[in-house]
Amino acid sequence: MSTLGSYQNDIVNLPKLDLELYERIFKVYNTTGNDKTFQFYNILKKIEMPTNIDSNIVDFYTVQSSIPTTTISYRIYQDIRLWWLIYLLNKDVIGSNIFVIPPGTQLKYIKPQFLEIVFNQITNLIVFNGRHF
Repeated sequence: MSTLGSYQNDIVNLPKLDLELYERIFKVYNTTGNDKTFQFYNILKKIEMPTNIDSNIVDFYTVQSSIPTTTISYRIYQDIRLWWLIYLLNKDVIGSNIFVIPPGTQLKYIKPQFLEIVFNQITNLIVFNGRHF
């Protein structure tokens, strides 16, 4: 197994991942067995959002009725795949109940026009000493 891995978008024989996908932040590793090569993600990678995010790039959404994080993501971003970003910004409010958020819960979210900047910063923050991990 390679200790550094590669991002999926850098591997020619794998499909490209959209910027919004959580899986994009994980590196793909190879292992061999029984004369076959298998690829897998390092799912132990962890992202922590800073608590001091610039207030100009966040807004708030108040949940009106019990709904899944994917629905909240769709209402804010017109894309269910960004549920993970909402969760990471609101772990302290959501706790372990990430699937259905109760009414009255106020959630922070990144304003849509700043998403690309945030995604790029997430990628850049996982660089140490010139190496991506």
